Amino acid sequence: MVAKARKAESLEALDALQHEIDKILRDTLDCYDDGAIEDLEPFSLVLEQFHHAVVDRRAALSAAGPGLVPADAAA
Repeated sequence: MVAKARKAESLEALDALQHEIDKILRDTLDCYDDGAIEDLEPFSLVLEQFHHAVVDRRAALSAAGPGLVPADAAA
């Protein structure tokens, strides 16, 4: 998911990824509440990395202007 966020080609794609993460977060917290997961720290680290990737990509897409994809999307 972090890699997908870094390569998203539109703000809509980032929104879709955030909806996916929201579902994963709900499912993970349900598992934690049920005792299936004991430690949320690894998930928290990945969630933080995802958040930073989304913020960075959103800024890059916004700076590129409407209809344009930043050059780093191909990387």
